[in-house]
Amino acid sequence: MSTDGPLARLGTALKKRARADYLRKLCCFAALGYALAQEAWTIAAFLVAILIASMVISVKAARTGPPRSLTRVLTVLLTGGANISGATIQLLVGGSAWRICDHLDQLEEDGWITRTIETSASADRPPHHYYALTRYGRAQALALLNLGTEAARPGGDQP
Repeated sequence: MSTDGPLARLGTALKKRARADYLRKLCCFAALGYALAQEAWTIAAFLVAILIASMVISVKAARTGPPRSLTRVLTVLLTGGANISGATIQLLVGGSAWRICDHLDQLEEDGWITRTIETSASADRPPHHYYALTRYGRAQALALLNLGTEAARPGGDQP
């Protein structure tokens, strides 16, 4: 798997977030210790509530793996065949159109998909974009979704 692909960037982002969460909790624990030493019970109770809330949020955010929206985009691309329009992907995936466009742009940049732009678009609407997985992208998507593996190399190969 590529070391600079979307999964590697996700891992880096999660590590940075974990470090920031750790430092935030460390500061909160230090303030809690100071409040307890000063017998400031109201402040101590407030800091305990903050710590408990941050731990609950950390547990909920600890979901590993790619974002759900990315897995949904990849699932649609895997099951939909070649040349699926961006509008169809957005309709099937749901959620934020901006996020889906970001995923599609990143997947194209990483060589997982190819984009074909409609040439016969009318003047009253923008051209449709059609997407298809490359062989490399299909292999990476199957591996990322734990659906099997296929040997492939990055490049602009067609599905």
